[in-house]
Amino acid sequence: MQALKLYKSDYESQQKAFEKEKTRILELLNRDVRVEHIGSTSVPDLDGKGIIDMMIVASDRAEMKKFADILTKNGYFYDFDTIYPPDRTFLASREHDSVRGDYHIHISVAGTPEELNALKFRDTLRSNENLRREYEKLKYDLHEATGANRREYKRLKSQFIVDVLNK
Repeated sequence: MQALKLYKSDYESQQKAFEKEKTRILELLNRDVRVEHIGSTSVPDLDGKGIIDMMIVASDRAEMKKFADILTKNGYFYDFDTIYPPDRTFLASREHDSVRGDYHIHISVAGTPEELNALKFRDTLRSNENLRREYEKLKYDLHEATGANRREYKRLKSQFIVDVLNK
């Protein structure tokens, strides 16, 4: 198992990487859909794993599945270890095996809690520096406590996210 590593924020280059991959995805899907930058790399001045999290917003489950099928034929794979609700699916690129520079693609149905919560959490962190610093500190603390165990890191980090969304 590869060690979990956190990186200093490089928002400008992460935005460029997002825009480049967004263009590629829109070309693959061959339609105009909303693609959002989510996760730590979407928040200025927030350290993280360096993975570009993106969310494609589908109109319904059928379109979500269609998008996932197209992406799996073009270099992405399903994360079989992760259980998501029926209105969301998750893929990752094989390019860097989920380390710095990789892309994680979340596909959500428009208007569902999965879509709305991801955007709400991102926007809350963007607008609240104290909360952003608290989240960043938690990530470093959890990184030290969990080492290479990404699943445990994610599980422990999730409670913070739930608490923020419930406020």
